[in-house]
Amino acid sequence: MTYEQRSKLTALADATPDGYAEFAEFAVSQRRMIAPPPDDFLAKRAECPAMPLPRAAWLVTVAVALITALIVFLNGYTGYGVVSLVIAASAAINVR
Repeated sequence: MTYEQRSKLTALADATPDGYAEFAEFAVSQRRMIAPPPDDFLAKRAECPAMPLPRAAWLVTVAVALITALIVFLNGYTGYGVVSLVIAASAAINVR
């Protein structure tokens, strides 16, 4: 943060009784989270379900198969690369 930005933040915070709102608005425009999170932040976070373990395992399987296919293709083994892609595709079916 430059000196000018820091002095502008201080001036905004001290200028008016509502300086905090302007300060928070400027901070958000600078992509910094200075204002406190809204009250419903934790409630919304609690509504998001956790990823089930089987789905995470299938995602890892797809990722490993794709990485394997890439490595095998780069080494010139096209047949094994295709097999790895087919394995990745069949594992991706179970991700949903």
